[in-house]
Amino acid sequence: MVALAASSSVAAQDRSSEQLIAAGIGARRAGNDEQALALFTQAWEAGHAPRARAQMGLAEQALGQFVEAEAHLAEAAAVSGDAWIVSHRAALEDGLVAVRAHLGSLDVRADRPGVQLRVNGHDAGTLPLAQPLRLLPGAATVEVSAPGFVSNTRTVTVTAAQLSRESFELVPVPVAAVTVVQVVRPVQPVRPEQPVQPVRHVAPRLALTTTRPAVTVTPPVASTSADDTAESSSSLLPVLGWTAAGVGVVGVGLGIMFYTQRESAAASYNNDSLCLKGMSTREDNCHNYSAKVRSAESLMTVSLIGGGVFLAGGLALALLSGGSDASETPPTQARVSCTPTLGSVLGASCAGRF
Repeated sequence: MVALAASSSVAAQDRSSEQLIAAGIGARRAGNDEQALALFTQAWEAGHAPRARAQMGLAEQALGQFVEAEAHLAEAAAVSGDAWIVSHRAALEDGLVAVRAHLGSLDVRADRPGVQLRVNGHDAGTLPLAQPLRLLPGAATVEVSAPGFVSNTRTVTVTAAQLSRESFELVPVPVAAVTVVQVVRPVQPVRPEQPVQPVRHVAPRLALTTTRPAVTVTPPVASTSADDTAESSSSLLPVLGWTAAGVGVVGVGLGIMFYTQRESAAASYNNDSLCLKGMSTREDNCHNYSAKVRSAESLMTVSLIGGGVFLAGGLALALLSGGSDASETPPTQARVSCTPTLGSVLGASCAGRF
């Protein structure tokens, strides 16, 4: 009973597939190829019959979907032992030849494995490819990417019934170098305390009736060479900072120049009229342009990174460094003054500033 139920289910599924195929053939005869393709697809999913696959390829050929038509017709023609396929193999092979005349091949290579490939915005697998891609003739946008490398996009031309090759060399993503500039303001040296000058004792004269003028003793203050050194170091830091910033600007300018050279060489390399001649590949005809692209990319990377480092470090050094504070109040000099006094008691009046 179980075997009978299983065979009944398979028979019902086959009948459903045949009914869908018949309905699809009727839709094609009525000129509705889109509806026919949908019915043939349902028939394939219902029973995976080789006849349904072949009808899908014929409908896709009629709709101009040559990439899918080639794959489905080739799959159906490769089936052996199916009566319908055997009787229609010649027609399937003729359709396959007609479809292949509308397609070109594109072989994409990279200088490392595991590179992700996208063609016209759609995923196309991982390099290296098992076989060249089959594409419609015309311009195709090819993009390669890998973690840690700069994505590279290129527009290539695919020619019908011909093989085109494109090679990519991935450049590592530049690591932004961060330079931490620590600006240390010079410490003002501590001036040693000046020794207190001894008070001069002036013997009073009894005959005087007026007060003697005050005697002021001002010890000399010696300038220290450490102050001059700190002042010179503080004034030198902004000069070094702006000089480094100028070097950075020059580096960035060189990077922009090398970028322009790289784009010019890449445009020449992608020029079909210049680099696609005869049976030679683009790389064989224009390998000198690809070498210029690689050289310009390397110089551009070094110039931009070096220029950015010098520019950032120079600006930080120039803006954060400060000179000596001109508003600081100069240290008070030590002064001592004494004045003799006459009265009931002979003596002297002294005042000092330290």
